[in-house]
Amino acid sequence: MSLLELQVFKALVYEHCGLLLDGIAEDRLRQIVDSNRQHTGCATVQEYEQLVRSNPAQFDILVGQLTVNETYFFREPEQLQLLVDVLVPHILARKTTAGPVRILSAGCSSGEEPYSLVMALHQVYGERTARLFHVDAGDIDHNVLDKAQKGLYSEFSFRGVKPSIRERYFKPQARGYVLD
Repeated sequence: MSLLELQVFKALVYEHCGLLLDGIAEDRLRQIVDSNRQHTGCATVQEYEQLVRSNPAQFDILVGQLTVNETYFFREPEQLQLLVDVLVPHILARKTTAGPVRILSAGCSSGEEPYSLVMALHQVYGERTARLFHVDAGDIDHNVLDKAQKGLYSEFSFRGVKPSIRERYFKPQARGYVLD
């Protein structure tokens, strides 16, 4: 793939998603485009580009392959603790408008991080959590968002989590644990 062809895909992804693909991400993009071109039966990179531009599902596949969906519950405990113990009380003390504090979890992957945030808030604010906070979450990879909405997780998502957390907020299922 030529540098110009690579730039076309970099620009396309940036234009639609805001993802900057520089450095090693360029190599990953190059490999993914080449693999997808072959897999879809496109004879040239230009043909694959047209397919991606004209077929939203193919574009979503491309973007899903470019993103890293590494996540698990309570992945960044220090950040959660800072947010819950320091930032949220500060925001609540200075709040002058009615309604809940709105929090956005961008790049939420399959939902472990925003759900962890809600659980951490619930541990401090109890039943008031739903009234005090509104957490939105989003990701550019629609496949992982589907998983987040289902709320079904394998044991792997709980590495480093105390069993008491899993027992409190999840119900065991045949294929893992579902958010309660």
